[in-house]
Amino acid sequence: RDRKIMISSQIILKIESDRTSQPLPNKIDCTKLSRRETWNMIQPTGYFNGTVWEHTKCHNPVNKKNFFNCFKNTTMIAFGDSTVRQYYKYIHKVFKCKQTTEEWTNRKWYKATHCQVPRYNFSLTWAVQEFPFVEGLKAPDGKTNSKPASVLLNEAPSTGRMVFIIHYYAHFMRMHYSSFIERIRSLKTPIRNALKRNKNIHIAIKSPHIFYVTSCSTHFSIYHGKLYMDILKRELAEFHDKVWFLNIWDMSTAFENNNIHPPGSFVWQNLRLLAGYVCIK
Repeated sequence: RDRKIMISSQIILKIESDRTSQPLPNKIDCTKLSRRETWNMIQPTGYFNGTVWEHTKCHNPVNKKNFFNCFKNTTMIAFGDSTVRQYYKYIHKVFKCKQTTEEWTNRKWYKATHCQVPRYNFSLTWAVQEFPFVEGLKAPDGKTNSKPASVLLNEAPSTGRMVFIIHYYAHFMRMHYSSFIERIRSLKTPIRNALKRNKNIHIAIKSPHIFYVTSCSTHFSIYHGKLYMDILKRELAEFHDKVWFLNIWDMSTAFENNNIHPPGSFVWQNLRLLAGYVCIK
């Protein structure tokens, strides 16, 4: 409330007839957009038309009625922290994904969780990020039961349609950025092998997002997020033609996102973006 806005308090707007600020609709569907395009797009990569995220390069026809048409006969693994857990919670609640592991309490949220939608032969797993996800659930022997994304990629089957989302971000802010670089580099060989082994696997890298409210004082998303975006694009350059990049940074900027855990309406637009890329007609 104490910030001074360096804009004149008197702004005159002239609205002309037969003009609109709405860009012309895209003719190409997002499924036909090249993976490289998702990495190399010039900002802004989209805009909000009301509550709907509109892509600047393609048309995304996905809505809540046809969402699962994009994921028939698909296994989805959403790997990462609590912001990826939000993907799981949204699909579980809104789309009635049937829980196949024990019901959770707040504490049990820190271990891998599974659900299914039999009608579409769809299964979803939230896979917990390994350290530095310090809240990871410990097994009775005192060891954590989380696996790195590199291990899960190596375990991915050679057949069957799979969508694999990978996200590293907020928990690395507490550490030197070289730790983030090391973890991203650890993905290279597993991604390379998974793509060779299974022609029906879609791998998507979820970008950082902007937020301002968090319980951790070291979280400064405006700085760390841009740094990590550059690291992701540089370190994974060889995969720009083979792996999707989910640019949540631009979306969270336009959304004016505040909390480290965005609201459900924003999470839904994240999932729409993913579905628009990987959808099967």
